[in-house]
Amino acid sequence: MEKDKFYHIFNRGVNGHPIFFEERNYSFFLKRLDMYLSDFIDLYSYCLMPNHFHLFFKVKEIIGLNRKGKVCSIETAFKHLFMSYAKAINETYGRTGSLFQQNYRQKEVDNDAYFSWIIQYIHMNPVKAGLCKEPAGWRYSSYSAIISNKPTKLKREEVVEWFGNINRFEKIHKERVIDFNKIERYLFGKKSSSRDF
Repeated sequence: MEKDKFYHIFNRGVNGHPIFFEERNYSFFLKRLDMYLSDFIDLYSYCLMPNHFHLFFKVKEIIGLNRKGKVCSIETAFKHLFMSYAKAINETYGRTGSLFQQNYRQKEVDNDAYFSWIIQYIHMNPVKAGLCKEPAGWRYSSYSAIISNKPTKLKREEVVEWFGNINRFEKIHKERVIDFNKIERYLFGKKSSSRDF
């Protein structure tokens, strides 16, 4: 990862198994994300699903201090986040072994045209999975925080600006103006171009 660049990272549970087992797990993951990575990233959107997650962020720093005051890299901070979360889940639920697949996947988002599409893709994941009918119906994504006036650490103003305004943000999500296959070709490294969107 490089400073001032945007990334979308995602991972799932081993063999597609759950990584979140109950409501408190989602909030615990977000607290750990803030604890380990707030000095390294600006978060633009996220979605936590029962068996996987998506994060879209901009790198602020690639080297910083971890929560114990020791110098570490952003990659190490992510590693500590996932190890800490997995350890807590294993202890809580009496499980052993890996929780996440071996390595998370990361994709640099290097084209302004993709920003709003990636955000919509992330927010529409639970709708596509049949977990809710509208993005606002899923509590474990950044959608509700973006349309709210409540305090948030998300880069809400920048997200809204990419869509034009808050009304357009909501309208585009409601109209589901997205082609999941084209977005996934871009995210998973298959041949794609901005014309696909």
